Amino acid sequence: VDDMRGFASASARVLEAGGYEVEVAGDGIEALEILRAAPPGGFDVLLTDLDMPRMGGIDLIIEAKRAGLVRRYLAMTADPTQGIRQTLEVMGVPLIEKPFDGAALSALVAVNV
Repeated sequence: VDDMRGFASASARVLEAGGYEVEVAGDGIEALEILRAAPPGGFDVLLTDLDMPRMGGIDLIIEAKRAGLVRRYLAMTADPTQGIRQTLEVMGVPLIEKPFDGAALSALVAVNV
C-alpha cells in the first residue's frame, strides 16, 4: 500500500518475481476495501507506507488487526521518527526505510510470511 504508484508497482514487481501474489492499493481506505473483499485468510502479509492521504499506515494496520484481515504486518516510510519507531515496535510491526532495494524488500517479506 503506497500512494506513490510507481514505487508501489516497482515493489510489487520485486515481490511477484519472488513468487508472491500481490495486490496494490494507493491508500489505507483502498487497501481495507481489498482486504475485506478477500476470502478469510486471503492475505498473509500487509506491507504499507505510513504517510498517505485519506488513511495512513498506522490506522490501516490498527483497522486490519482489529478485523483480523491479515496475519503479518510490515511498514515502510522515508522518514521514521523515534515516535513512529516506538509505536511500530509496541505493535510488533517491522519497519523498512525508504529507499530500499529489491533484495532488502524480498528478505523482509520472506522472514515475515
